[in-house]
Amino acid sequence: MRRSRSLVPAGMVAGQLRLAERGQPVQRVGAVNGRLAGQQIAIVGLGGTGSYILDLVAKCPVGEIHLYDGDRFSSHTAFRAPGAASLEEVRRGDLKVERYKELYSKQKRKITAHGYDINAANVSELAEVAFVFLAMEGGATKRAIVEGLERMDMPFVNASLGVKQTRAGDQLQAIVEVNGSTPGNRTSLRDKVDFGELDEDDPYIANIQVAELNALNAAMAVLWWKKWAGIYVSSKQLFWMLVDTYLDGLYTDRA
Repeated sequence: MRRSRSLVPAGMVAGQLRLAERGQPVQRVGAVNGRLAGQQIAIVGLGGTGSYILDLVAKCPVGEIHLYDGDRFSSHTAFRAPGAASLEEVRRGDLKVERYKELYSKQKRKITAHGYDINAANVSELAEVAFVFLAMEGGATKRAIVEGLERMDMPFVNASLGVKQTRAGDQLQAIVEVNGSTPGNRTSLRDKVDFGELDEDDPYIANIQVAELNALNAAMAVLWWKKWAGIYVSSKQLFWMLVDTYLDGLYTDRA
């Protein structure tokens, strides 16, 4: 009788992932994945983009993931989140961070839910992590967080997107953007990130289904993080990537 291989790797009981990835021999990918091992990661904002960031990071061998968001899960967020939500979950209205912790703890150990927003008063809580994903709206609060992270010499990436209606009102134009920031380069993010508040009539706030934009934004942010960590080879460290649906292109700061 053929014996089945365990999906739980030896020594993983106290490790980061509850399941083993069996797609490639360990010796081929161990050195690559090891660049992420043990990292403490923070995701600030668990809306559409932040939840997709979590979906991707939770599959990596990082040490801990800290989730920060004070909002509750609703029907609005259900249409911008990975996976499927039941009517009962929407009606229950749990904190987003608690819902996502329960969901992703099935596969990933050491996920900590913080049911409040990060702001100027508590940004110092992020000092103990190795990397921060910012997936929140702009404004004075985001500026204060960016300034706080810079004071801590923290590497981080900001994920943002913008949606506007055409003059006829029957089509959308979208821009999806990520901006990386490291102690060696703070200028790029400062020059490009819009710290303005969203207008009340902004199409993104309306009930439009743009989960593909959130997923793309998250993938770009995670790609930037993995390039920074040395997972992907690169001829030059990029700090800015942008996709414009109208111009049909990917734009970067590569000279």
